[in-house]
Amino acid sequence: MPLPWNKKSNQPDPDEEQIAFIGQGTVLSGKVVSTKPLVVDGTIHGNIDCATTVMVGSSGVVIGEIHSPMARISGRIFGNLHVTTRVELIGDANVQGDIFTGSLHLEPSVVFNGRCHIPQQEPGISREEVEKAILGKG
Repeated sequence: MPLPWNKKSNQPDPDEEQIAFIGQGTVLSGKVVSTKPLVVDGTIHGNIDCATTVMVGSSGVVIGEIHSPMARISGRIFGNLHVTTRVELIGDANVQGDIFTGSLHLEPSVVFNGRCHIPQQEPGISREEVEKAILGKG
């Protein structure tokens, strides 16, 4: 019987072509770079640079930084997240580090120990303007 990775086909399997997967029980040390969505159910000791979405499953552990446009975390992260568009912390996610993102979604069951930095998208009110309004000087 041919092994799945040796199969001869005119049509590539879209699932095989579209996702990079680090399975449960796998431990990687070093920098991980992916141009495809990355699913982590194992452990990575090192930084992740992903061109699309990083998904850390409930059994996934990342000890290092994550750099990507989108991240969906339900596992454990020990490091900073630099995610340009959106971070979703769901289920029993546990993040020990700072988050730099455009948008953050947290479920009530999440543990997050760090600071969140969301850049201001539109001109907002400054601290001085708030103080003036409170003191009636503005």
